[in-house]
Amino acid sequence: MVTGAHLMLCVVVGSTLVAGCAAWKKEPVEKRRELPIARMSPDSVGLDYGFIRVPMDQVSAVNAMWRELDETRISPDRRQLLLRNGMRCAIVGEQLPDSIRQLLDHPTSADDPYAEIAFEVDSDGRKERASEKTFRHLNSRSGQPNHIVASDVLPQLDVITHRQGLLAGRTFRDAQCIFLLKSFPLGDGRVRLELTPEIHHGAPQRDMVADMGIWRFDMSRKREVYESLRVEAMLSPGESLLVASAPNDRGLGKNFLVPHVEKTSWKRKMLIVRLAQTQHDALFSAEADALPPAPRVRSK
Repeated sequence: MVTGAHLMLCVVVGSTLVAGCAAWKKEPVEKRRELPIARMSPDSVGLDYGFIRVPMDQVSAVNAMWRELDETRISPDRRQLLLRNGMRCAIVGEQLPDSIRQLLDHPTSADDPYAEIAFEVDSDGRKERASEKTFRHLNSRSGQPNHIVASDVLPQLDVITHRQGLLAGRTFRDAQCIFLLKSFPLGDGRVRLELTPEIHHGAPQRDMVADMGIWRFDMSRKREVYESLRVEAMLSPGESLLVASAPNDRGLGKNFLVPHVEKTSWKRKMLIVRLAQTQHDALFSAEADALPPAPRVRSK
């Protein structure tokens, strides 16, 4: 005999089985919207730059390295003027000389006051070698000024320059050595680089600056720009511009590329700027190629 309790139990069990056999209703999954891939501006190029430190036991090898480099692609007059001011520069091909590769692999002392850029502190507070972190990547737009810091802010900086056959000396307060870097892409895939040494000094001052057709306030320091020592170089993708101090350690080369402290394991440094990426865009083509064909004039 089926009682009411038995009947109720059968109803509960049956409904459970039916619910268990039913398929889950899946809500339609909206297609993930991914961010568009970041693209470089059509008038920009990719540059890798950094400083290579030269310890005392490698100075002679670096001096001999210049025989393997191409200094002729810098104008002779500019090379002579740079050398008189303690600098020299050359173009490095896609393959780095062995002496530069050895410098990149050279161990740096963690106690060196100028070695903090070559080390990275991990989560345990230990310093680990991270030489690849010393080089930075820069997307440089055509004509855009980019600053490469070559020294700390120094309370006093004595500078001696050689201009037009004359020596001139000047002392700067709260001074910092900076390279101003600009790039100008060409239509054939090459890039023209401009590298100008500057000294920023004094306290920041508020000034009005014209930028993209508008006026804005800018907090900057006074600048001493050495236009006569500007380096201009044509680079193809993979090539690099190398700037170093002259063997005699004098002039601006000493101020920019020689340490300002005595207790350091390195005695010189070299700035290297590599053309890593370029875009051969129609924007950079010759103007004649961009112009539409001239209309034909029918003679009467």
